[in-house]
Amino acid sequence: MDGVRLTYLTDLARTFRHYKALGDGAIAQVSDDNLHTLIDPDANSVAIVMQHIAGNLRSRFTEFLTSDGEKPGRNRDAEFETPAHPSRTELLKSWSEGFQIALASIEALLPEDLDRIPPEAIESFAGVGYFFHLANLESGETVVDLGSGSGMDTFVASLKVGATGEVHGVDMTDEQLAKA
Repeated sequence: MDGVRLTYLTDLARTFRHYKALGDGAIAQVSDDNLHTLIDPDANSVAIVMQHIAGNLRSRFTEFLTSDGEKPGRNRDAEFETPAHPSRTELLKSWSEGFQIALASIEALLPEDLDRIPPEAIESFAGVGYFFHLANLESGETVVDLGSGSGMDTFVASLKVGATGEVHGVDMTDEQLAKA
């Protein structure tokens, strides 16, 4: 059984590295001017999503074997505010630090640790908003929609890339995959 658990842990770390690489690639396509652009008044900018994901990873993966995922020092509401508009460099630093904390925690796990993870630490949030237009999608391009949920953003992206493009929706929850 430990072989299966070790394989799972190895794959989990690989998956997080892969998700970060995909996110990095998407962020690289967004100009500095558009990092803080709101699609509409009720939407979040790419910068806000980056801040929130970084804060979530930092909070949920710090001491995650011994404490609840939401840490007292986290100001979740502030992650959705950007009055000073942090620079790309500042955003990428926070984004990378969040992933580094998560990966260090995952890579330090032993197979027997899987039985100790609090349920709160393995909950995931699906859906971070629609940003395809900021990436200037064009006909024939390939898109990977991470956390595709029920597939609405995947559908919108497919309209942008047309019949000659490809869109792949990736989600890890059975509930969302069943809706897609």
